[in-house]
Amino acid sequence: MQRSTVLAALALLTACAVVLWPGPFAPGLIGHPTGDLAYHVWGTDWFGGELLQGRLPLYTRITHLPDGGWLYHPDPLGALLALPLRPLGPALAWNLLVSLQVLAAAAGGFVLGRALTDNDAGALTAGVVCAASPFGLGLIHSGLSEYQGLVWPILAVWAVHRAAESPDRWRLAAFALWLCTAQAFYYGVFGALWALCVFAAPPWRLIPLAKILLTWLVASLPLIAAATGSFSAQEAAFTAQEAPGWSYQSLPATDLLSWVRPGDWVHPDTPRMGNPGILHVNYLGWAALIAALWAYLRDPRLAAWRRPALFFGLFALGPSLSFNRRLITLGGVASLLPMAALYLLPFSPWRAVHHPYRIAAFVVPLLAIGAACAASRLPRVLGYALPAVILAESLFASAAPWPLVRAPFGEDAPLYAALPAEGHVLDWPPDNSEANRGYVLNQLIHRRGIPYGVSEFLPEPLRRDPLVGQLLRTLRQVDRRARDRDVPFHGRVVLPLEPGETRLGEWGFGAVVVHPERLSPPERSQTKRLLREAFGPPIVEDERGWVFGVSQR
Repeated sequence: MQRSTVLAALALLTACAVVLWPGPFAPGLIGHPTGDLAYHVWGTDWFGGELLQGRLPLYTRITHLPDGGWLYHPDPLGALLALPLRPLGPALAWNLLVSLQVLAAAAGGFVLGRALTDNDAGALTAGVVCAASPFGLGLIHSGLSEYQGLVWPILAVWAVHRAAESPDRWRLAAFALWLCTAQAFYYGVFGALWALCVFAAPPWRLIPLAKILLTWLVASLPLIAAATGSFSAQEAAFTAQEAPGWSYQSLPATDLLSWVRPGDWVHPDTPRMGNPGILHVNYLGWAALIAALWAYLRDPRLAAWRRPALFFGLFALGPSLSFNRRLITLGGVASLLPMAALYLLPFSPWRAVHHPYRIAAFVVPLLAIGAACAASRLPRVLGYALPAVILAESLFASAAPWPLVRAPFGEDAPLYAALPAEGHVLDWPPDNSEANRGYVLNQLIHRRGIPYGVSEFLPEPLRRDPLVGQLLRTLRQVDRRARDRDVPFHGRVVLPLEPGETRLGEWGFGAVVVHPERLSPPERSQTKRLLREAFGPPIVEDERGWVFGVSQR
């Protein structure tokens, strides 16, 4: 390996360290506390724990209590990658997992750029585009671990194109698509679309395309069956209907400005919708975009890439034309784009794609390829300056926050140290947008069963319990508490109470932990009165919280 290649690789590692600053060892969890961070941190730990106990991670016995339920963790590859990190603790394991995903994307881009350009500046540029894309930074901010594995779309883009050049390489392409599917179902669907775009041009090679897609589909069936089975089961802890997003009937739009508008601008405008923890950032960056467009137009090395990249780019514009958050209509009807056909086809699996803008995962490596070729054509100084400009634009000119937001973890550990020896924990009060996410993270501290879980405000049996139902009635704005950020609660929050005494002990709960900072003064006094009447004086009562012991039956 040449000295210049080693220096380029070290420069890329430095860029990754800048992206991840202040690094995995700093306090807290990398990600926003009101995003999907809590569910993915918990799910990663739970997945590994189930495997170590010899069980398939498809049924939760420690969340959504008293019943538990079928549950599919959407990031099995990430959870497997984090398995050796478990001894380091949940926080460090998560932070290292995020860091490894960034490093893997950087390595994938570097290898892709080096293979295509045989140039160190080109390899460095591709690595920076893949590691520091605003799209990837937005995913890290949102805690969406299943989409952070961008190395697999990078591999799929390259492997499918190689299979078109040499049909005997179809197995690697099929395997890459399967890895994309195991990482995130959306990525598998987007990868299949990329394969269609690559092979939808002369010379027609339908047989290798059919081999790729059929092998990918058959290999993905167990994953699809596990996910759909857990969503549709009678005892499902989380159902597909609860998934936030848009249905195909409304033809979700990918705004054209989202690709090119710098600054604090995202579409959908989730912060204004009450959901600052989720950011869909598709900004490509003008430096990378101009360099890539020039290369696709002028560089002969990209001659075989132009047509499939153009086809795929047209699909990436989304199903309907939207500009500056305004749907462009013709005669009162939405202006449909090529992606709309994928939604409108009968029995189309594309109808499950609620977030089509995440197709950016495959746009990023195509952007990296073009930028790498441009860097390799520039004078040496400018070629190495380009990735620095691209990195700076991603960090300072995009809507993705940098340095990365960190969520607190472990602050309630002293409170849980006073728990009774056995029994599940009911944290109070519930709040589906903020507090419940903290309670799910706290489960990784006390390791007891909890009633909360993915998008769970408070299970119905608890809302009907004579005591818990009364506690619920003391809360003001209970509908707001039940709202999951920008997604309203479906159904009635407050339900008729069952007769008799509380069943918390019967269900195995050993403690009620009250977090008074989340209650108003009137709510605190009423809550304390009800719990004292039911369980007597608290085991612990200080500024951190109150712990009431529950006698189990």
